[in-house]
Amino acid sequence: MRNVLCCLFSSRIAGLTLATMLTFICGSAAQAEATAGETAEAGKGSQKLLVLPFSGPKTVAIDDDIIWKMKTGNTDPTKEELNGIPRAISSQLTEKLKAKLGKAVVTESELNKAMDEAGLSATADKSSRNTELARKLAAGYLVEGNIDRLEFDGNTVLSDKYVVIVTAKLQKADGAGSPLWKVSARKFYKKVKAAKGRSVASVFTDEQVPEIAETLALEIAQALGR
Repeated sequence: MRNVLCCLFSSRIAGLTLATMLTFICGSAAQAEATAGETAEAGKGSQKLLVLPFSGPKTVAIDDDIIWKMKTGNTDPTKEELNGIPRAISSQLTEKLKAKLGKAVVTESELNKAMDEAGLSATADKSSRNTELARKLAAGYLVEGNIDRLEFDGNTVLSDKYVVIVTAKLQKADGAGSPLWKVSARKFYKKVKAAKGRSVASVFTDEQVPEIAETLALEIAQALGR
């Protein structure tokens, strides 16, 4: 009887030991799988693309006359309206890249939230701002740029002329190496027939900016090989 009890007890201990080992092995495997998943996700994050707010315009040239103003009912664009155009470009560029690259692109709402949380603004020191935003948003690539110049020439007979001169670049978030893509003082030119009540700023923002953003987005996506 004692031998039988000993055998049963030994079997019980062996069963517990085996169960413990299996639990440990399974737990370790699950932990390893989770770690691998996190690593893979981090790897994906490092490929994310962040479009930073564009700055400018550095210079503005508005050439219209009283006859043009009387004909169209328009006035000169305000400084606030013109200052909104650079941000419109970065916003549209984000949307165009999002359409081409999907989740690899940080959304504008995610960027704004990160800037608010970090207490940053579009006019903050670029170097520290970019580093902080790239870290918070797990971005591996940054696009930044500015409008060098805005030009408008109102014509009472022919089409009005709109010019936007842009400088921009795509680079790794850690700043390593040369830019993967860049444009320097790229001139975007558009002729638009004046329409009564259609402001100069709205033509820049609603008609020319989307075209600029589409061109830049296509080149950036190609530079990334996507």
